[in-house]
Amino acid sequence: MPPFLACGVTDSRIANQPIFGVVISTIEHLARDITDYPTSKLAFSVLVRMVSTWGGPDRVSEDQSQRSGALSNGHQQTKLEGFDQFMMTRFSPLCWAIPSNPNFDSKDAQGKQALSEAAVLQKTICMKVGSEYLAWLENTELSGMGMDRPARDEYLNALISMDVKTFQTYFKVGTTTASQRRASANGGQNLVQRSTSAASNSSINGVGY
Repeated sequence: MPPFLACGVTDSRIANQPIFGVVISTIEHLARDITDYPTSKLAFSVLVRMVSTWGGPDRVSEDQSQRSGALSNGHQQTKLEGFDQFMMTRFSPLCWAIPSNPNFDSKDAQGKQALSEAAVLQKTICMKVGSEYLAWLENTELSGMGMDRPARDEYLNALISMDVKTFQTYFKVGTTTASQRRASANGGQNLVQRSTSAASNSSINGVGY
């Protein structure tokens, strides 16, 4: 059980721990579901709200927050113990679930909308967890996809420096292009590595969907 569920939190929103665990698992399942993109998008939106509400204050300076279009409501929020790890280990991998699915249709407009919301989730986790999340992404998720160091650096820089809308485009273009090029023998490997440069160029040029 995650620490934030086992530490005796009395917040009424999560007081019923067994039910909360079931709800989280259900939302995760819906987020991965490529047969129902509108519901997948909604599931990602709910996860974004959870991260914004229970992730504590943004771990960035006010200036950086303004530059990057941080999703902050300006209030100093109390962080739940252990929720950082929960966001990284449970929520963050979901961002790759749709484009890494071999049945994902990269030309589906509703699928791209779900990807946009997944990008918002990743951006929001970054704002809440900060450098620890960047290290997790680089050493666990991106490395696990087979991305080389320059590609990882480019991706992380985009996550940090781009505003939300620009990062959404970067993420959509990168993941959909990689999905289109992915050979069946490679499965979900090298998901983003093959197209980060193309995604960056497209984002800069204002390509959107």
